[in-house]
Amino acid sequence: MKNTASIIIDVQKGLFYRDRPIYKAEQLINNINSLISYSRVNEMPLFFIYHETKRMLKKDTEGWQSHPILNVDTKKDNFLSKTKGSLFIENDIAQKLKADGIDNLLMMGLFTHTCVKTNCLEAQKLGFNVILAKDAHSNYHAEPKKIIETWNRKLKEAAIEVISTEQIIKGNR
Repeated sequence: MKNTASIIIDVQKGLFYRDRPIYKAEQLINNINSLISYSRVNEMPLFFIYHETKRMLKKDTEGWQSHPILNVDTKKDNFLSKTKGSLFIENDIAQKLKADGIDNLLMMGLFTHTCVKTNCLEAQKLGFNVILAKDAHSNYHAEPKKIIETWNRKLKEAAIEVISTEQIIKGNR
């Protein structure tokens, strides 16, 4: 995908060790890693977004780090920290992306109904074409499948392109 950057939202170690597990965590990580590999092969910049809190996701603690199976390249990838739901509020990433000719953002990560939803909608408001990998975001809600299906539908209705990891990789957009 030309002029596209991949945004990996809050896939942090501490979020996987809660009382209620992330829904389909293994599939989530596999799909995200597939999209990371796809991005690298297609020379798309990767941005790993880290949510920061005062306790569980305190910056530079073990829980704040990327999930250990996530395919991160600390020498080539880009890293941003945020304390709010939207990564666009606390930094100038939108201006940097536009200056680099990025028009499209491929979104994935955690959590479906909070940061993923928020960043998709914020990016769209800022003029980006947004693609959400419909099987590369998740949550630990009591009804996680329903949350994913609901937000995939609502975001699609909001003119976000919502397609599967396989469709993205095969170029079936």
